[in-house]
Amino acid sequence: MSSTASPECIGRDIGKMIDGDVMFEAWERSMYATDASGYEILPICVVLPRSTLDVVKVVKYCQEHNVPVIARGGGSGLAGQAIGSGVILDFSKYMNQIVEINPTDGYVIAQPGIYKGRLDKELGNVGMYLPPDPSSSNYCTIGGMIANNASGPHTVKYGSILEYVISLDVVLSNGELIHTDVHDFDINNSKADVGNADTLASRIYFATRLIVTQNQDLIKRMRPNVSKNSSGYRLERILENGSIDLTKLFVSSEGTLGVIVGARFRIIAKPTSRSLALISFDKLSKMGQAVPDILSTHPAAVELLDRRILQLSSSDHPEIE
Repeated sequence: MSSTASPECIGRDIGKMIDGDVMFEAWERSMYATDASGYEILPICVVLPRSTLDVVKVVKYCQEHNVPVIARGGGSGLAGQAIGSGVILDFSKYMNQIVEINPTDGYVIAQPGIYKGRLDKELGNVGMYLPPDPSSSNYCTIGGMIANNASGPHTVKYGSILEYVISLDVVLSNGELIHTDVHDFDINNSKADVGNADTLASRIYFATRLIVTQNQDLIKRMRPNVSKNSSGYRLERILENGSIDLTKLFVSSEGTLGVIVGARFRIIAKPTSRSLALISFDKLSKMGQAVPDILSTHPAAVELLDRRILQLSSSDHPEIE
């Protein structure tokens, strides 16, 4: 069988293997043909996995039958990341649980399909939070946030999700499940402390270490000199003190390297107070000149409200002058 098989045939095959739901009717597939972007691509079928084992089985099946796999979170991306012509994995229905919240040690473990807004609420109950706050927080999932290296208006102080992901559970292209973490690695020995050297995971660790080590100058030159980067693989964040950690490689990879099925995040205490400063400028050029001085005060966010926005606000709320 190949990807030319009918959606019904592929859907029924997968349905026999897993505990989750499979949707392959035309109207069901059409619901997943779009996301927040302007693109439209009809998938072969849609799988709602109930467990990591379901994901492993689906990925193995798709590899054997040459069928693409697309991981989908909330579908809030603007570049078409959540759509494709293969099998879509929608984690939002079942794999959306918080596994553990540990305020003492400052971490949370969660499944990829949980919405950021719900996670915020649960963390807030124990006085903690995960700082990245995209505008789509109420309907984006943490799996999508990882894949897209999401941030938000407060990234100027707190950074993007890249700075908070501690480790990941990922299903590789052959269905192999790995836990990303810091591993010691001898460049002269293909057997890292990641298990059997014959596994795909071990080969990836060794090859990645070799490639990054041999091209450090090139990677450094090509890295954009920006405070936040969601484009490309974060090769500059893989090696540290003779160890290798692929966690950062999967962040912003947009599902191209594996399917994320679990994540551990660093969390911090919620601020006990907030303050707001309003500064008025009569010219945009003056505002731009003031930004470096403003940033030197380490604000949590900096936002521009131009004349048009203020006029619209005043028209809807006359009390605002």
